[in-house]
This record gives sequence, structure tokens and C-alpha cells, in this order.
Amino acid sequence: MILTRVPQRTESDCVIAVVATVMGVPYTYEKVSQDQPRYPKVSAEGLHFSWWETYLRDEGFPNEYHSLADLNSAVRAGTVVGIVMLAPAGGGNIGHVIAVDELGCINPATDWPERISTLNELLAEYERLGSPYTPDSQFLAIWRNSLEARPM
Repeated sequence: MILTRVPQRTESDCVIAVVATVMGVPYTYEKVSQDQPRYPKVSAEGLHFSWWETYLRDEGFPNEYHSLADLNSAVRAGTVVGIVMLAPAGGGNIGHVIAVDELGCINPATDWPERISTLNELLAEYERLGSPYTPDSQFLAIWRNSLEARPM
């Protein structure tokens, strides 16, 4: 399932851009941005919610977490796309998210190409730029067609 990149518009809206990317038309940046305030971001205890998981499910996009080690085989099959969360590996950065499809990684950040072949290449480029990230040990697998939803 080949995705169309939706670029982020500010330094802190990568989630909106990635969610619009994995959902596809008619889920534009504007629609996701307008819808996301309906979902809580922080619990009373100060824990951050991944609001996009619930939003995706509510909109008919089944999703579940899988080991990052399974990312390439999952997306190559063409029935699943992924969201990978990146944590700053040094001081000063904020977290980031990217989308992944069968053709590679889609970074919503400005001035990046449409795709980077592998997660390792993307991470190496951030390292080169002085903003290293560490990927989460799991990725969010998303089925774009609920008729295809099935455990991996």
C-alpha cells in the first residue's frame, strides 16, 4: 500500500502529518488537525496518550503494536503501513514520528525527500545532522482497508 507524503507545517505537528499520510484521502492535514482536539493528549497523572491510535480505530483503521524487528516484512506484504515513534537520543530534540510503507520511510519533516529506503538510513541522516533519534522497540501497524485487518 503506497502512501502519499503529507508534510508537516510546524516543528511540532509531525503526528498530524503522519496520521494524514497513513490514512490517505480524504484525510487531509486539515481534517486530522481539526479532528485531533477531540482526543485527550495527557492523563491526569501527566502521562502522554498516543491519541492517534484511538482516532485511527474510530475512523475504521484497525491498528496494533508489533515488534520493530517485524516492520520490514509487515510493510513489504503491502497490507500494512506503519508509524514509528522516534525518541531523541541526545538533549534538545523533541520526539518525532514517521510513516513506513512498502517503498520505505516517509519523514514528514520539511526539506526531506519523499522517501528514504530504510529506517537505518533515516536514522543515519539525523545523526549526520546532529539530531540523533532512537526508534521505539515497537511500531504501530495499521491496516488501511478494514477487510484486510488480521493479526500479523
